[in-house]
Amino acid sequence: MNNDLKNLVRLQDIDLRIQELESSKKEFPKEVEDLEGAVGRASNDTAQIERKLEEAQKAKRDAEREIEDARNSLENTQDRLSKITTNREYDAVHAEIESHKHVLGNGETRLKTHSEEIAKLESALEEARRQQEELRGENEPRASELKERIATIDSEIAKVKEERDAVTSQISKPNLRPYERIRNRRKAGHAIGLISDSDRACPVCFKVLEVQLLNEIRKGSKLA
Repeated sequence: MNNDLKNLVRLQDIDLRIQELESSKKEFPKEVEDLEGAVGRASNDTAQIERKLEEAQKAKRDAEREIEDARNSLENTQDRLSKITTNREYDAVHAEIESHKHVLGNGETRLKTHSEEIAKLESALEEARRQQEELRGENEPRASELKERIATIDSEIAKVKEERDAVTSQISKPNLRPYERIRNRRKAGHAIGLISDSDRACPVCFKVLEVQLLNEIRKGSKLA
């Protein structure tokens, strides 16, 4: 019984160490998530601007092709004017010329719009990449440091848990089970309280022990 009591006290010390280690890294995963999330969002912002820039560049190329086609068609149609022999042909050719001019005008308007959009997107992309690199430079080293600290603490916890397994194997199950049950219910982690002769109140549950029970505990015939 006395060995069980000694080992239960050792076990509580071990569990308190594990609890302290777990608490010491409690905020780290959230901080790592925030740091990596900021870098990820910056990367997504950059990628989104890159996609918009590609779309604007493609639209500009389409407008340039449309302008080139409209100019060629306009020149060919204007060349036909010298070969016109009837008023009907003259009216038809002039209608085609006006149509090509309209297409050409629309194409030039689109070209100007896309060129201006590209200039803005290129500027925005440059700033987004700058911010992304700045965040990486600030956040990635800190995130790596926190991950290393988490890994170190996890390794230490694993070693302490091995020590715990060794101690629990030396405690009888009838005495171990109540300890585990009480410990799992209590947030503070304390399941065992040391009682003095002058104060019979348990510091864990605040229960005042009867004199007879206190004597049984002192003799080692009972834990609680």
